[in-house]
Amino acid sequence: MPCGAPCDRLPCNKRCLKYLDCGHQCPSVCGEKCPPTVFCVECKDPETMNTIVDLIMQQTLSKVNVDEDPILVLACDHALTMTTLDGMMEMSNYYQESMDLKTGEITFTGKRDLPGEEVSQVSCHLCRKPIIGLCRYGRRVKYAQLSLRLKKHQVVQARLIKDALQKFEVAQVLIEEKQLEFLTAIKISDAKTDIKPPRDEQRSLGRFKDQSTWLPNADFSNISRVYHISKNQEKLWKWLIEQASDSYSMFRRIHEMASKSPSKQLFDATVSHLYRLKTGPSIDPSIGPDEQQASMSDEEYTRITETIQSCMLECGLPRDGHGGSSNVDSLHEMTNALILVLAQALEVLKIEGPSSGWYWFTEDLIQCAGIHVEILKELALNGKYDKKLAFARMSRMELLLRATQWIGMRVASEDELDAKLKRVDYLTEQFMMELKEIEEGCPLEIKDECVRRATLLEERMTIAAASARNPTCYHQVTTREKVQLFRAMSQELGGTGHWYRCPNGHTYVIGNCGGAMQQSTCYECGAPIGGSSHRLQTGNTADEEFEGFYRRQV
Repeated sequence: MPCGAPCDRLPCNKRCLKYLDCGHQCPSVCGEKCPPTVFCVECKDPETMNTIVDLIMQQTLSKVNVDEDPILVLACDHALTMTTLDGMMEMSNYYQESMDLKTGEITFTGKRDLPGEEVSQVSCHLCRKPIIGLCRYGRRVKYAQLSLRLKKHQVVQARLIKDALQKFEVAQVLIEEKQLEFLTAIKISDAKTDIKPPRDEQRSLGRFKDQSTWLPNADFSNISRVYHISKNQEKLWKWLIEQASDSYSMFRRIHEMASKSPSKQLFDATVSHLYRLKTGPSIDPSIGPDEQQASMSDEEYTRITETIQSCMLECGLPRDGHGGSSNVDSLHEMTNALILVLAQALEVLKIEGPSSGWYWFTEDLIQCAGIHVEILKELALNGKYDKKLAFARMSRMELLLRATQWIGMRVASEDELDAKLKRVDYLTEQFMMELKEIEEGCPLEIKDECVRRATLLEERMTIAAASARNPTCYHQVTTREKVQLFRAMSQELGGTGHWYRCPNGHTYVIGNCGGAMQQSTCYECGAPIGGSSHRLQTGNTADEEFEGFYRRQV
């Protein structure tokens, strides 16, 4: 096994057959370095022979039968019997034992899985120095050393997570404060429109760079070139989500560090070592099975895959190798950052409409966040983090809601309608599955809060799904389209006129001075509109949104 990996050699319980420099048989156990001659039980050094070596029976070396219970000399030059040290090292937790019923002799027959919890170092009973350097206890000692390194790694990760969370909270507040100013600027900015989606080879957001990457590309700041969004709008967008982008990057770095934890690196090295031993030099272990599959038969590929799986089991280390929850915590916050950014993109889409590049940008954002949340669920499930799994389900429910809202923003043609309805049905089905898991499997300490949030999301999902399924409803007129309509009518009326709403909220315009001088009916609903003597009929009001275009001189 690689240096640092818990040993897989089965310890021997026999007395060492070698001889000391004094010519007498070694009193230690087989497989260990022979001690100095001062520990020889035949030479009988007075001081050494009066040292207590059996802590269980409180016996000195002179009273111990080293043929039945050999001694081991520690790095600090203190000695203890094999039975005493085996108990201190909890050998029964690391190896399977078998007893000969006739002789009572105990032998180790196999390895046990390593403990899932942290293991501390065992120290000498006299000087308190850690017990290391004994081959017999390599499995226990090296796992304790790994636990110590992993604990230090987790402390660093926890501090980084805490700092990043504080900055992310600030980012959320800043986005909320900037949102109104941002949306107002978007409404009056020049925009490009391109009904055709960007080319697939250009769309990297939500796509994997190559097979070796764990997470997809998440560059949601640079959007002008790919999605035909104006430079001015891109500049406004970067200003809005700058802190959210920084937070995502911080959490992603923490997640990458979690994937390089001491246990993960040791896991990879151990599996690679075992793989080389099993396959021999004919196969390059640096080339994984995915890369080799194209140049080998199905039988050979299956054999290599099975070999790797057996190596993973044989190494005995936790399979994910991360140790601690920082990999799940960081990925959860990355997902939250993406959903926050997605919510802002949907607000812009309400202004720009589905004929703009924002529609395709939002689609890729949904895909990117979807991959993140699926990986998050898998990590939480494999790590048995029940609370984090519940939070991951909540994140997926919100993402499914956003995806349904996105679908409902575009009116489908007759050819597209069937596929659209199937997609909405699928999203709704997935949403209800997650809701059921929350209601039935959520940990009790967070169940009330999760169910409350899930119920609110369900209400919004019901509205979004109904809107997306309705093929006859009018698509919401975006602010961009309203501005274009206002400009067209202003040109038609020579810059005169005023805008009003009928009793049911439908917009109409009166030319010339803009005062009501005649009555008519609304083209949309048939309600009475207009008036007489510059007085509107009951229920008619000024359309403040269109009137505001005059003041802003759009």
